[in-house]
Order: sequence, then structure tokens, then C-alpha cells
Amino acid sequence: MKIVYVAEDVHKHAGVPRCVAELVERMAFDNEVVVISRHLSDIHHNGVRFYKIPTLGTYFFRSITFLLAANLVLAYLIYVRREHFDIIHSTASDGGFFANAVTFHFCAREGLEWERYQPKRLPIRWYHFLRTLNHFSYRYLAVWIESFIMKKRPQVLVTISQRSIADFSKHYGTTAENMRVITHGVNADRFHPRNQERDRLPVRARHGIGAEEIVLLFVGGDWERKGLDTLLAALALLPSNAKLLVVGHGDTPLYQNEARALHVGERVIFAGRSEAVEEYFAAADVFVLPSLYEPYGLVISEAMASGLPVITSASAGAAQMIEDGVSGLLLESPPDHRELVAHITSLLCDASFREHMGARARAAAEAHTWDAAAKAYYALYNAVLATNCRSNT
Repeated sequence: MKIVYVAEDVHKHAGVPRCVAELVERMAFDNEVVVISRHLSDIHHNGVRFYKIPTLGTYFFRSITFLLAANLVLAYLIYVRREHFDIIHSTASDGGFFANAVTFHFCAREGLEWERYQPKRLPIRWYHFLRTLNHFSYRYLAVWIESFIMKKRPQVLVTISQRSIADFSKHYGTTAENMRVITHGVNADRFHPRNQERDRLPVRARHGIGAEEIVLLFVGGDWERKGLDTLLAALALLPSNAKLLVVGHGDTPLYQNEARALHVGERVIFAGRSEAVEEYFAAADVFVLPSLYEPYGLVISEAMASGLPVITSASAGAAQMIEDGVSGLLLESPPDHRELVAHITSLLCDASFREHMGARARAAAEAHTWDAAAKAYYALYNAVLATNCRSNT
């Protein structure tokens, strides 16, 4: 089978790029694989043909230049080089307009609606205004691409959770009826409880955290959507030996000010982005992600695979992996910091409960592998090929 993947970034450092990288790596063993992307790395297979797409700027400008350039490359390969591809697989807003298979990792219209109606902090610097303008231009571009693809109706539309199916049904009605759900996998070797022996103490020492202190871990960007405000408010009501480690990119000065206002500034460590996030899972005692809106939440399954007890929103897509009270704790009202305090306290007060829940979380995560996800995609590709063969006879 000859497969093209169109994705803005393909690597194993974060989010959607990691999902695409895991799929590309597995498909390359038995298929001819072409990747059209800005960046390709971490793929342990030499047989992948890569077309590097140069882009300009950030967010909006980067996305629109990738959209145009990637489709020009596809047009060249199809119409000039006369190459035939069995599957052209796009990651939605990354813009494969020639695609016959599309995976939506996020309903752009639902995300924009959530952002539009949530309370916003006013920009206090000119660069905040420009960043906000750039961000919303990018969001509207993603909505336009998504709407175009839904009208075009490729042969296969995939999304990553039942939560996401509900979002698409809300905005696109019957067009979403035939969407398939293929959940993300998790690399259970990279994210493993044994990492604690190697990484727990060095990571804590790097950030000035004592061996006996309790560490709550938050991983991700879009801090407002993922509920970092709520977690800071909860931390202020927790014992002083509990510290919060924040990994990811966001408006750090703003949240540092909020932490200081809540008198927890010295208990919050902003570690920034990390390409070795598994080390931070190893250093933590509890993973917390009180997202207001979370179509999936890959970090939830990675925390579970790392053997951590997880507290997250019941509405998060990855919450379907969790048996409440057994392999994790689910929040019915994510903005309610007192509900979050109650859940965290139940874990802080009982180390054996934390350990037992972490073990059950690991067992649940082991059933969701990238091999299983790749197998589901391969079956879907074969269904597309079978349909095309019947229509050509």
C-alpha cells in the first residue's frame, strides 16, 4: 500500500505530532510511506520518503503557508510526477485537500465556541493583543478548513473519542454520522512506572523539590482551557508539603502572579516545555488535568501508563479509559476547585490508595497501544481500497 501523511509536524515530543509519528513509524514497516510536513524526526524507519515544507511566522501565517505549500506538493506528485497513492491521510487542519482519509483531533468549531464565550483577561501589553489576534486568526482558519473538509466528505472521517463525535454532531449534524472513532494509543515502554528509579530524584533535585514532598503534575498548553486557574486555587487549600509542577508552554508571568496572589508562589514550579516529559511523570505523585474542554487528552493516558493516579474531567475524551474511583478520579464540575481539593486530598492522605490506583491506571493504559491504533487504521485503509476497487470494476 502507498500512503501519504500530510501533517504540519511529525515527532514524538508532544500532542498531535506524536500521534502521527507513532502511526507513520508502524505503517512504514509494510507499506510505502510518504510524509509531507514541516518537520519529521524520531521515526525509527529509514524507508519513509519526506518532503519538507518551509513555512513563515507562527500560528496563522505558519498554518496558511503550510496549507498552500503542502497541497502544491501533492498536486505536483499526482499531476506532474503521475504518482498514484492508495491513501492520502490528513490530520484535518493541516490541510490535505486531496485527502481520502482525515483524522480530526479536535473540533475546531467547538473549540472556537468555547473560547469565544469564556471569560477573557484583557490584554495588558501590545504583544498580548498581537498574540491574541494571531491566535484567533489561526482558530478561524482551522474552522474554515474543517468546514471545507466536512462538506467535501472524504471517504473516511476519523476522530479520537466519543466526546469528539458529539462535538461534530452538534455542529455538522448528519454529516458526522459516519465518522469513525479510533482512540489514541500510548507508548507503554516509554511511559512506564520503572522510570521512577531513574528519573524521580534527579528531576526533583533539578527543581528544588524534596524527596518526601508531594508533587502534583500538570502537563499541557492552553492553560486557561485546561484549568490551571482551578488547580492553583485548589493548591491554596492543600497542605504546604504539596507542590505543583507545571510542564508546558503558557503565559507564565500571568500565572506566576496568580500563584503569588493565592500565596502559593513558592509551591508552584513552571518547568517549561520538555521533550522528555516521561521524566516528569516519574517525578510526580498525582497527575491533575481539570480541563474545561478536552476532546481527548493524550497526557492522561501517558500519566496512567506511567503508573500515576489521575484526576481529570469526566467530560475529557480519555476519561473513557478511567473507572472512577478505581483507575482514576473524575471531576463532574471541573471549574469547582473545592471538588478538586476533595479528590486530591483523598489521594494525599492515603499512600496505599495512590499506589493501588496508579497500578490500576497502568493496567488500563496497557490495553490502549499504538499497535492497536495502527491496526485499526490499517483495516480502515483496506476498506477504502476495497470500495475503490469495486467502484472501478
